[in-house]
Amino acid sequence: SGDVELATRIASQACDLALPSSSFYDRVVQAHCNLDESPTRATEVLALMKDKNMIPSVESWSALALTQIRQGQGRDAVETCRRMRQLGFKPSRLVYNSILAFSFEFGD
Repeated sequence: SGDVELATRIASQACDLALPSSSFYDRVVQAHCNLDESPTRATEVLALMKDKNMIPSVESWSALALTQIRQGQGRDAVETCRRMRQLGFKPSRLVYNSILAFSFEFGD
């Protein structure tokens, strides 16, 4: 939609100016996830954060994992949880239970 494109352009321009903090990127990741769109854009922002030596919050990782589950990407959600653990974050019970429910329902 137009709002998503506008938000993406503003975020891109802010990134070019090197203004955003890690909390700004976290909000962008969560916004992409809350819009129920493909997790690809959220994943791209997380990769950009890594390139800038920023560590995403547990909320961003959780939002990504839950979006992946909603989009039917259970294996990707499991991988996201592995990355969270490697960074020292503990996925919430909601994330674990959602992955288990997806795996039980779809056998992924």
